[in-house]
Amino acid sequence: MTQPIPPPLKPIAIGLGLCSAVSLYSRFPDLCKAFTEKYALIRKAEIEWRSKEVAAAADRTPPLALKEVAAQLGVTEETLMYRYPDLCGKIVARASERKAFELERQRREFQAVIMEAPVPSTRAIAARIGLTLSYLRKLHPDLYAQFRERSDEARRLAASTRRSVFEAEIRSAAIELIDRGIRPSRKRVFASIENPALKSTKILDRQIAETLFELKLAPGAPPPGGLGTQPGSLGLESSAGRAVLEP
Repeated sequence: MTQPIPPPLKPIAIGLGLCSAVSLYSRFPDLCKAFTEKYALIRKAEIEWRSKEVAAAADRTPPLALKEVAAQLGVTEETLMYRYPDLCGKIVARASERKAFELERQRREFQAVIMEAPVPSTRAIAARIGLTLSYLRKLHPDLYAQFRERSDEARRLAASTRRSVFEAEIRSAAIELIDRGIRPSRKRVFASIENPALKSTKILDRQIAETLFELKLAPGAPPPGGLGTQPGSLGLESSAGRAVLEP
């Protein structure tokens, strides 16, 4: 990088309380001449430095877009096109090569995402690759199909895990009630579970029945302790329905 380019004489003159650069020249001709010559040398060095940077960018792999080169050098695309038309033309001509590199990068990123466990969310994937899932589906349909398959599998596994946890919660609560001599009705069992994994009454009824069967207790039989069905118990009556319970 070259040394910073000094400001033109006009702003300097105004900063000193003068009307224009002419006033500076009339008062300090030798200093203004030296300043102008130095300014020209620094400006020339800056142009030559940028020329080398643009030439390097034109041969870079993976290739850059012209707007990326301009942003790195702190100038506009128009400035680069004006001063280095041949080099900029070379950069623009590599657009198809740049597109191929970008597609390959996306594919590698997408493949890596598919292999992760757990599979990242669609928002996380879009942030990492820089494209939405709908666009990736168009560009890489085979990888998108693999992603959907893994996502569906992960959802099925998560649902199965929650169901297993809920069944274990029901069994534990039912056994605890029985040990206390209390009949494990649907309402009592569900109330005994803190932060249940699910709220399905179908699973609740089935697991209570399975637990009673496991303990060789009939659904209507009194639990150990002889307390029997207590007033207000919902028991396992079919009239209770299959609606989702709320804690």
